[in-house]
Amino acid sequence: YTTIPFKICIHYNMHYETFFLSVYLFDRFMTVRCGVDKQTLQLIAIGCLMIAAKIEVSLFSFFCSDCIY
Repeated sequence: YTTIPFKICIHYNMHYETFFLSVYLFDRFMTVRCGVDKQTLQLIAIGCLMIAAKIEVSLFSFFCSDCIY
């Protein structure tokens, strides 16, 4: 699972925290859902990475808006 999202994180210069958050989200999803084929597994992995990236961007923009006078 981690190969494709990690390569995407490196290619787009994402933070490592985004990658780790995507792994956490993937793990949480897989605890509920099992028996997934490889193609669907890759789709879930990329979806988790997209959600993690959106969460990181939202948290960072919220922090920056608090720092601006």
